[in-house]
This record gives sequence, C-alpha cells and structure tokens, in this order.
Amino acid sequence: MTFPRRVLGDLAIALGVLAAGVAIYLHLMTLSLMSPDRLASKAVQLSANPAVQTALADSLSNAIFPYTASQGIAITQVQLQSMVKAALQQPAVAIQFAQALHNADQRLLGVASGPITIGGPALTQEVAYQLHNYSPALASVIASKNLQITIPGADLPNLGFLVKLADHYQKTFEMGAIVLFILGLAVHPSRPSALKRIGASLIGMSAIGFAIFDLLPKYLLPQIQLSWAQVGAAILLATGSGVAYFYLEVVVAGAVIYGVGLAAKRLT
Repeated sequence: MTFPRRVLGDLAIALGVLAAGVAIYLHLMTLSLMSPDRLASKAVQLSANPAVQTALADSLSNAIFPYTASQGIAITQVQLQSMVKAALQQPAVAIQFAQALHNADQRLLGVASGPITIGGPALTQEVAYQLHNYSPALASVIASKNLQITIPGADLPNLGFLVKLADHYQKTFEMGAIVLFILGLAVHPSRPSALKRIGASLIGMSAIGFAIFDLLPKYLLPQIQLSWAQVGAAILLATGSGVAYFYLEVVVAGAVIYGVGLAAKRLT
C-alpha cells in the first residue's frame, strides 16, 4: 500500500503546487500590473526615466520628420531627448502624460482602447521653442501644427482576460491548493518529506516572482539594446514596487512549512 499512497500523495501535492503557483502569480499581477492607476501613480518616476524619454524622443522624431526633412535639418537623438525632457517639465504636458498613463492602465485592464498620446498646444509650443535654436523657420512651421506623440504604454498588451481570471478564480485556486495539500499530506506515507516539498515549492515560486519583478528589470532587460526592453524594465520596476511584502510572506510561509517538515523528520 505504500507505493500507491506515495503516488497519490505526490500527485495531489504536485497539483496543489500548480494551483498555488497560479494563485500566487494572479495575486502578484493584481498587486502590480493589474492594480488600477498603477502606471499613472508612477507618472513622475516614469517621465524621468531615460528609457521612457528615449522612446518619447523616437516618437517625436517621427512626428516632426516631415517638417525637418523638408527644411533639410537633422535633429540628433540627444537633442530630441532634451526637447522631450524640457516638455515633460511643463505642467500642462506633465498632466497630459499622467492622463496618458491612466489610459494605458485602462487599456492594460481591458476596459478602454483609446489612443495613448500626449500633444496639443503645450507640447507643440515647447518643441517649437526648442527648435528655434536650430531653425527659426522650422520652429515657425512646427508652432502652427498640432503635434501628437505616443507614449510607451501604447504597446502594452490587453490583460483584461487575466483581470477576469484573477477576480473569479484566484480564491478558487487558493482553496484548491489548500485542499490538495491536505489531501496529499493525509495519504502520503512520508509526511515530513511532503511538508518539505510544499515549503520548498512556495519558496521557489516566490523566488521566481522576485526575479520577474526585480532582477529581470534591474539586471537583464537593461542589457538588451532594444527600446521595448528598456521601457519594459522601467514599467516593471514602477508597477512591481510595493510587492516585496508579498514575497516575504510567501517565503516565510514556505520556510515555516519546510521547517516543520524538517523537524518532524528528525523526530521520526
């Protein structure tokens, strides 16, 4: 009877770990990317991020290219980024940027699909003012236009299905994991080993979450010389802030369960 009980116990625990993993990562997403206005609340931090400024500068370059090309003027990336930085310091543009991030939050949550741009008179006049140093004629042309540039959030995926999944099934996965763990412990012939496996799995899942929201944007994505990677790192760092306590809770829970299993094995 020992072998069937071990197989059933291991299967129940493996399914419990899977259910717990889904519940943990749904909760992590709820705390970070799927938290309403998470991006908008980090507007100041994101507007000061060089990767975000570079992406905005690329968009600005596309917006003014027809006019710079017709004037035969080349504006460097450094100059464009300087214009973007100066524009973001204007209160009217800063407010637009925060609103655009709010729109990005809404798109991320699957409740809106509108454009995610900044522009209008405030941005246009600031860019025209900055361009005056290079060409008064070009500045005059730009001042009469209505510049619109996209922000990096325009490329964010629609995670509405995950929001619905988290709302409807997170508690179900949590309860399912608990039931499966209890069932696995009840039938497993070596409960101390089973407890250690559950504890180690919780610690491991927390480590994976920590890698996604901390190590990945801090150390890996910045090494990828593509704009999406740089902006993605900035967004992950901004949206992932504040979830450290959850990592700690999961690690502590896993360590306690592992410790109980270790102690129980020594007593047997």
